[in-house]
Formats: sequence, C-alpha cells, structure tokens
Amino acid sequence: LEDLEIKQEIKIETISLVNYRFFCGDEISENNTLYCNGNNVLIYGENGTGKSSVYKAIELLVTKKFSSLAKEGNIFNPDNTATIEFKFSNGHELILSRDLEKIPEGMEYLENLSIFSPLLHYKKLLRVHYASNGNGKPINLFALLVDLFKDFPLENGQRLSDITDTGKYFIELQRILNEIVLDYTNQLLKEFDTDITIQKFIYRGELTEDKQQTVNIINAEIDFKERTIDSFHTFLNEGRLSSLAISLYFAAIKIIHSKLSVASLKILVLDDILLSFDFSNRVKLNEILEKEFSDFQIFFFTHEKTIYDAFKNNQRILWEQIELYEDVSNENPIPIIKKGTTFFERANEFLKRGTYDACANSLRKEAESICKNYLLARGEEIKGSLNSHLYKIRTLNLQNQSIIQKIDKVLIYKDIVLNAGSHTGMQLYRQEIMDCMTALKNLKQVLK
Repeated sequence: LEDLEIKQEIKIETISLVNYRFFCGDEISENNTLYCNGNNVLIYGENGTGKSSVYKAIELLVTKKFSSLAKEGNIFNPDNTATIEFKFSNGHELILSRDLEKIPEGMEYLENLSIFSPLLHYKKLLRVHYASNGNGKPINLFALLVDLFKDFPLENGQRLSDITDTGKYFIELQRILNEIVLDYTNQLLKEFDTDITIQKFIYRGELTEDKQQTVNIINAEIDFKERTIDSFHTFLNEGRLSSLAISLYFAAIKIIHSKLSVASLKILVLDDILLSFDFSNRVKLNEILEKEFSDFQIFFFTHEKTIYDAFKNNQRILWEQIELYEDVSNENPIPIIKKGTTFFERANEFLKRGTYDACANSLRKEAESICKNYLLARGEEIKGSLNSHLYKIRTLNLQNQSIIQKIDKVLIYKDIVLNAGSHTGMQLYRQEIMDCMTALKNLKQVLK
C-alpha cells in the first residue's frame, strides 16, 4: 500500500459523555471527558468502569445511529438527555444527540467512517474462525466477507453492494478478495510470524439437504508451513487464529480507506483483541500498529492490566494513557477518569512521598519492561529472571561498550534497590534509588 494517497489528517482532541450510559452529569466536566489531545489513546478499565461506554460512543460516531441515544441515558438520571461531544484538531465540534439526523456541512471527513468501519473487538474476530455447527467442515466466510466489503468503492463510483446482478456481484467480490485483499492480508500474517498463508478465497454454491435452496459459501484455502489444511479452525491454535482474523480485518480497513475519494478521519478502534495472544504476539501487534497505522489515531481498549502496562511502557507508539475506575464511595456508581502513568512515573511519585519500597518495586517493573521489550524485538525468549535478562542483553552486545557499561551500572543496583523493595529487613536509601533511576534511564535510551 505504498502508493496510497496521503489525505488530510484530522484527530480527535476530546470526547465528552454527558449522561450517557455509565457516565452521569448534566454538563461537560472533568468527570466525563477524555482528553485525547490528537494522540493515540490507550484505555484501561475493568468491566463496569465505563470502558464499553467510551467504545460505544465512538461506535455511534462511526455508524451514525444517533436516534439510539434516546434509550442510552444514565439509568440513575433517566429524564436527562444523553449527549456525546467530540472536539477535533481542526477546531470543529460535534454534539451527538437523539435529534441529530445527519453530519453537519463542513464535516464531510466523518461521512465515510461507516464505509471502512474501523471498529474491531474480540467478538468480531470470532466470525473468522468460530464454527457454531461443530461439524468440522471448513468455515463459511460468506456472511462476514459480504458484510465487510459491502461498501467497497468501485472505479465507476459505485459500491460493491450496488451491483444487483448476482453473477457479476460474486465475480467482483472474488476479484476484490483474491487480487486486492489477499496479498496485503498475507503481508500482515508474515509480520505476525504465524507460518500461515491464505492461498485463495473460493466461492461456490451448495444445495441444502432438501434441495430447495442454494447456500452461498466462501472458504479460505490456507497453508500452514506450506501444507494445505482443510479446516483451519480445528487445526490452528488460538493465537494463530486471532492473527488470521486481525490480519484480514486490518487489510480490509486499510484497503477500503485507501479507495475513498473524500478525505476521512483516520481512526482505528480496538477493544480487547489480545485475549488469546502471548506476550511476543502482543509486541508484534504493537510493531504492526506502528508500521501500518502510523497515520491513524488508534484507540486501544483493554481490561487486562498486564496488556495495558506492556503497551504504555513500549516507547514505539506515543499513547495518551487513560485509566477508568468505579467510584464506590458514591451512592450511585460513577466512573473515575485517571491519567495513566508509566512505571518510571509512578516510581517518581513514590520517591516524592518517601515510600521507598513502592518506588523500588516500580523501578524493578520498569527494568523488566525495558529488558522484555528489547529482547522480544529481537526474537529472543524472555524466560527467567531480571538478572538473566540483563545478562542476555549483555551477551548480545559484547562489541558495544556503551550498552555493556549501562547494563553493568544497572546490575550494581539490582540487589540493593530493585530486589530490596520486595524483601523485609533491607534498607533503602534515597540517593541509591535516584542513582538507580538514572541508570535505568540511560539503559533505556541506549537500547532504543
């Protein structure tokens, strides 16, 4: 996709949810506003903290089903109308309400969001590889692919769904899949390092058992390590299946967006899509997002703290970090919006308060994060302790004295600071903690 036209880039600055679902309040405030600042946004929240409300708010912007707001007011304030306000980097503001019928003039960059549909959550992934019949037959991708590419822009100004002749429709759909989508999907699969290749998409009609109707079927012919597998959903593990699904959706989003004739808001909204991914695959996804969606504004939702911490401490992508919690002190549940912090930032706060044990623990997590990100980026295993990680990095860089010196400096503070915070009876000193922080900063910088 190197020849894609570069279109005007507009970003979301703030999202305010007024009396919408889990968010209450009659007006815009700090308690119902997410500050995106035009950056990628990493959002952590356990179930019941308002995370899905934020996702749904962006979904409304994409689908434009504004009338549904009439039924989505906060249950503890049902008489007040729910509204959602978006502010954009070009100075425009848009308030979604149940009375809004269409996007206002001058905001045409929002019109095409529903065409490339940049929303992806874990339930969508299941459509690629979940078989409800359980009979072991190849997965029928027909309904998914028809839905995914229904608005695919054609050269004559039409969309795929405008073709009324059944035969011509399926010829065009197969052309799109096998001549346009296939190569880019396989490119993404290669970046995931899955050993999977889609050879082609195959369309056929199959009579029902009573011979009265024809069922439309599209199967994906997939190779694993250059061997064709008939029913990939029963053979591949969950990590590879998720990689397959994500690659197909990502390819659809990027390709359809590239075909738009009018500049569009570039957003990518991902909700809990890493449930079956191990740490190395999460790192690969981060690299794919950095490489393939660098000009998109990414909204990444997760309810897993480990995923949130791994992403926010990976410096490859700049994130606005937002954490959502439930305020249990209030009579009615309300969300708390908190700006996220890195392990290093937390350590700084603990140092200011004089809570040295907590500071040392945060620094240890920072050290582990630095090592894991470096090793995984180079295809190395990350089994073992912090000590083994540091020595592995040292071994990999025996010819680089700058890295050797930075590693050795961190090793000095491994026992007296990084380990000491987790053991009783070990004294921690402020100056040693500060020196350890400097050593970690220098190591992180040299390993970039």
